[in-house]
This record gives sequence, C-alpha cells and structure tokens, in this order.
Amino acid sequence: MDTVNGTDQASFLLTNERCRWEDDKVKKRSKNLGDAEIKQIVEVLDGCSGKLSWELLIDAIELRMYNRYTRQTLHKQEHIRHAFDLRKENLSQGERDTFRVLLPQLQIG
Repeated sequence: MDTVNGTDQASFLLTNERCRWEDDKVKKRSKNLGDAEIKQIVEVLDGCSGKLSWELLIDAIELRMYNRYTRQTLHKQEHIRHAFDLRKENLSQGERDTFRVLLPQLQIG
C-alpha cells in the first residue's frame, strides 16, 4: 500500500480534497490597497450622505469594489482616515439620513 507521510494514499487524497473544498468556502484575502483603491474609497466617502461609520463604509466598499477591508486596514491609510474624518464632520453639521453610496454604474453621466 502506498503511503504519504505515514497515511495511506486514499486517505491522503480524501483529506486533501476536503481541504481544497473548505478553502473554496473561505473568502480570499482582499487586494492590497494601492493608490487606485484608495482613490475609489475616498470617492465612496465623498459620495455618502447621512449616517457614517467604519462598518457602513466597509460594507459600501465591498459593494463597489468587491473587496472587504478591515477598519484597521482603512484607518492605516492617511488619505482614507482624513477623508473619513472630514466627511463625518461635514455630515454631523448637516444631513442625518441613511448612508447611501452611488455606484458608478448607476450614475448618469
């Protein structure tokens, strides 16, 4: 009987297949934040109105960019942090609706 690391080959293949299947269920790591991604996130912030929180921003980014970033990742980026703080301040002085983001494909141009 063939063995791989002390396990028979049939068990190894089954275990390996299960791991691959479980890996497919797990979300892949999001793309690193580069200048283009940071610009898109700032545009999301510029287009929002109403209540703003990091969690709502993260959800909006996921809808627009198909990547989910953590608050910590976003907060590390000075441009994003600054845009978030400015937008939050502007919103607190004015409108208090719900968080809305215009997706580029829905904008009339």
